[in-house]
Amino acid sequence: CGETLANYNVTNLRALLSKIADEEFSASDFVLLSLGVLSKVKYGLSVRKICAKCIDFPGLCGDGVYGANETNSGLVFFPLDDKGENHPPGTRAGSIVCHGTQSSNVDAPSVQWVDENGDLDFGITVSGAIFASTVGSVTLLPDYMGYIESAGKLYRPYLIRDSYRTATLPLWFRAREIVREESDCQSAVANAVVVTGYSEGGYAAVALSEALKKETYNDDNNTMHTTTKIIQVFAGGAPFRLSSAQIEFSTKTLLDGTFSVNRRYYLALLGSAFSSTYPHLPNYQQNQDWLEASIRQNLIDLVHNGSNRDEINAGINATDPLSSLSPPVAEDLKAALANGDTDPCATSSVVGRTDLLCQALQEQDLATILETQVEYPVVVCQSLDDSLVSPDNRPDFTLNPQYLVSVELTGGHSSAGTTCIVDAIQWYVDASNLQKFSDVEDRHLSNGCASNLQSPTDSPSTQDQTSAAAASLPGKSLGNIIYIYIFGMIYLFC
Repeated sequence: CGETLANYNVTNLRALLSKIADEEFSASDFVLLSLGVLSKVKYGLSVRKICAKCIDFPGLCGDGVYGANETNSGLVFFPLDDKGENHPPGTRAGSIVCHGTQSSNVDAPSVQWVDENGDLDFGITVSGAIFASTVGSVTLLPDYMGYIESAGKLYRPYLIRDSYRTATLPLWFRAREIVREESDCQSAVANAVVVTGYSEGGYAAVALSEALKKETYNDDNNTMHTTTKIIQVFAGGAPFRLSSAQIEFSTKTLLDGTFSVNRRYYLALLGSAFSSTYPHLPNYQQNQDWLEASIRQNLIDLVHNGSNRDEINAGINATDPLSSLSPPVAEDLKAALANGDTDPCATSSVVGRTDLLCQALQEQDLATILETQVEYPVVVCQSLDDSLVSPDNRPDFTLNPQYLVSVELTGGHSSAGTTCIVDAIQWYVDASNLQKFSDVEDRHLSNGCASNLQSPTDSPSTQDQTSAAAASLPGKSLGNIIYIYIFGMIYLFC
C-alpha cells in the first residue's frame, strides 16, 4: 500500500491515452476521444495503490460496522504538473471510479495497472478513469470490500448498499489527505460530486451518492466537517429494483432456459452475499439463506477464496442452475411467477420461510430513493434489449421529473454500457474549467494547516440551482462546480 506504480508527464500521458483509445474503444469512439480529450490534457499523472480502514476516520463508521476494522484498497490517479513531478496548486476535482463485477476477488483495479507480462492491459474501467483524470481530477478506483487487501478476510457483500460506503469513503478521505499533506496544503479537493456508473457500478453510484451527501467526517483536529453536494449522477443498467424486477426477471430466464450458463457465477455472488455472510441483514443466521444447503458453503468458499469464473461456475449445475437456490426460495419464486406477481417479495414471501430474506433484499432497493428522496440530477441510461439487467429496474421517472432523466438505448448489456460510459466521459471532459469551482470557503483549511492561496472569487453554485435539464448529456456545462466523478462498469463473461 502506498506504492507509486507510475508517473507520467504530459507528453507521455497523451501517448498512453492515444494507445488506450485505440485498443479499448471502437473506431468512432477513438476519434471522439482523441479529438475531445487528448488536446485538453494539461496535467501529468501519478498512479498509486492506497489503503485505509474505516475506523481510521472518527465518526465515519459506528461500532460493529462489518469491515470497519479491516484494510480496504484501491488505485488512485493524482494529477501532477506538466513535468509529472508535483501536485498542481489550487483546488482539484475528484473522481471515484467504481469497477464492475469481477468473478475473482483477487482481480480489481489496484492490481490491474500492469499485467503479469508487464504490458499495459487496463480494461475499460481503468481506461475510463484515466480519461477522467486528464482534466486534473484526483481519481480513485476502489477495489471494494472483500477484494485484494481484504480478500479472504471479509466476505464479498455483492449489491449490499452499505458495503460500498464502508469500503470506499475511507479511501477517498485518505486520497484527500495525501493531496494536502504532500502539497503542504497548497492543493486541496473540495466537496461536490458528479457520480457515474453502469450496471453494478450504476448501483454503487446511487448508493455512494446517498452516502456522500449525508456524510460528516471529523478528523483528529475536528476539521473537515463536510456534507458533499451531489451535482450530477449518471447511473445506467443497474438493478435498482433488486427484490422485485430483477429477481422476477432472473427467475423467468432460469425457468424458460434463456439464462446464460456462463453467468452462473452471478448466482453464486448474490447467493453468497445473502446467505448469512453479512451480519447486518435481517436473514443473517435465521435459516433463510439464498443458497441451497448442500452447496452453500462450497459456493461461499469459492467466492471468498479467490476462485475464478470457471471454478465458481462449476459449483452450480449447468443444466439446472435454479437448483442452486434453497428449496423455499425456489418454490416461492415459482409460485409468484405462476400467479403473475411482478413483486415476489411483496406478494409471495412466507413468514418464517422467506420473509426475512425478502426483507434483506428489499433493504437494498434504490428505486424508491430515486423516486422520492433524490434532489440532484440523475441520468438513467438503459438498453431496452438488456438480457442481464431488466429494464423494469428503472425508477418511475414521472415521480421525480425535476431530477430524473431517462436515456433509452438498444443492444446488449455490454454494448450499451460502453455507450453510456463514453457519453459520461464526454460530458465530464466538456464541463467548465474545473479550477474555477467554489464549494466551501475553507476548502484549503484542513487538518490544521492553511494554504496561502486565495479563494476563487466565483460564487458557489448551489444544489437548488441544478436540475436534470442541465445534466442530461455531453456538451452540457454546470459552470463553476467541483466534481467527484464515480464511474463503473460491469464485466461480462459470455
